[in-house]
Amino acid sequence: MTTPPKVERLWAPPSPLGYHSAMQSAGGVAAPLLAGFSFTMTSVLLISPNVCRWQNATLALFVAAGLFLIFAVQTSLWLQSYAVRPTDFQEWLPNKFADGTPSSDLFSKHQDYATRADQYARWTRRLYNLGITTLLAAVTTAALPPGRIPNPRLVVVAIGAVGLLAELAWIWHSRVRRS
Repeated sequence: MTTPPKVERLWAPPSPLGYHSAMQSAGGVAAPLLAGFSFTMTSVLLISPNVCRWQNATLALFVAAGLFLIFAVQTSLWLQSYAVRPTDFQEWLPNKFADGTPSSDLFSKHQDYATRADQYARWTRRLYNLGITTLLAAVTTAALPPGRIPNPRLVVVAIGAVGLLAELAWIWHSRVRRS
C-alpha cells in the first residue's frame, strides 16, 4: 500500500502568496471598470467625428483595450474556479483525508487545480497588461487634435506618452523581477 503524500507537499502556495488574489481583483474590479471606459470612449469618438488626428486608429485602440480587459475578466473567472485553498478541500472533501493527510487522488486533483490556476493567473495578467497599455495608447492618440498641435496640447500628449512608457517599464520590471 502506498503512503499518501504529506500535507506540506500538497498545499504548495502560489508565489508570491497573494498573486492569485491580486489577479482575481484585477480581473474582477479594475478590468471591467476600464473596459467600460474604453467602450464609452469608443461611443464618444463615433458620434464626434474629427476630434482627434487619427480617429480610426484611436477607435481601434479603444476597442482593442476594451476587449483585452473583458478577456482579462473571463480568465480571472476561470482563475477563481481553480484557486482552491487547502481549507476548501478539507471543508468540501473531508472523506478524502485520513488523520489530516490527503488521499493520493486528492493530491493529483490539487496539482491539476494549482497548475490551471497558475495558467489562468498568467493569462489574466497578460491580458490586463495589454488592456492597460492599449488604453494608455488610445488616450494619448485621442489627445492629438487634427492639424497643428498647440503647445498646451503637446504637454497633454507628452503626459500621456510618459504614462504609457511608465506602464511599459513597470511591466518589464515586474517580468524581470519574477524571472
